[in-house]
Amino acid sequence: MPLALDRETVAAIAPRANRFVKVYSRNYDDCAEFDLDGAPHRQGWVRYVAGVALVLESRGVRLRGADLIIDSDVPLGAGLSSSSALEISVELAFLSDKRRKA
Repeated sequence: MPLALDRETVAAIAPRANRFVKVYSRNYDDCAEFDLDGAPHRQGWVRYVAGVALVLESRGVRLRGADLIIDSDVPLGAGLSSSSALEISVELAFLSDKRRKA
C-alpha cells in the first residue's frame, strides 16, 4: 500500500573536469571515489552510485566526473527503499549536471 512519507534523500553535485566521481555520504560520514572509465565499484554504499553512473552511460549519457554529497533521512534497513531513494537522487543529480557531455 503506497503512501507519502516526510522523508527525503538529497544529492548535491559539482562537476569535475575529469572522469572521477568523489562521493561523500553524510549518513555514513564516509567518502569514496571511483573512475567512470574503470571497473565497477563493488563494495559498500558507493556501489549504488557507481551502478547509476554505469546504467546512464550504457544508455548513451556520457558523464563527466563529479563531486557529490548525499544526505538522507530515509531510515536504512527499515523497508522504505533507502537504496532506491539514493539511486533516484543520484540519477537526478547526474542528469541535472549542465556540464555533462552530450
